[in-house]
Amino acid sequence: MKKNLSRGFTLIELLTVVAIIGLLSGVVLAALQTARLKSADAVVRQEVLQLRTLMEQERTNTGTYAGIKNGGDGSAPGGWIPVGGVCDAATPNFSGQFAAQAALICKKLVAAASTGGTCGSSCVFFQTTSPTNSATQYSIMAYLPYETKKAFDLGANPYSSYFCVGSSGNQTVAVNAAPWDEPGCQANP
Repeated sequence: MKKNLSRGFTLIELLTVVAIIGLLSGVVLAALQTARLKSADAVVRQEVLQLRTLMEQERTNTGTYAGIKNGGDGSAPGGWIPVGGVCDAATPNFSGQFAAQAALICKKLVAAASTGGTCGSSCVFFQTTSPTNSATQYSIMAYLPYETKKAFDLGANPYSSYFCVGSSGNQTVAVNAAPWDEPGCQANP
């Protein structure tokens, strides 16, 4: 009499394998989302520094930051450039010889800042400084998706994080620093 040694998998064995695969794919997807947000933060920082360089070139050539500083569409409250906001050299907001470059940087900045879809109407700001709005001062404030998520996960309230760079050369990551007085931010350019 010959024994049949070939047997199939039991339902429990199959369910265990499916559960393990599901768990592993969940871990991988979470890691990919974190990597995506970190990458967006890196792009935001890079584009803000590119915009800073362009602003300094504008000031060197014209004596003012106004041609680029007045960029953006200002359709959101307070002059913020929202998700899908207008960053277009054809609009009257950007002017001068660097208008096309500024518009391109602005588009990249808004796209990176809106990664994950959480910046809403407050993605990028560089139109005015406070308390004195001057053509010889600027502040660039750009939303950081990963830093915001990290602050939120740690329970910070409020929890929006921005990369700020100002005309004084200061730069910082501000976690909802009302009234935006961190070095490089709107009230401390």
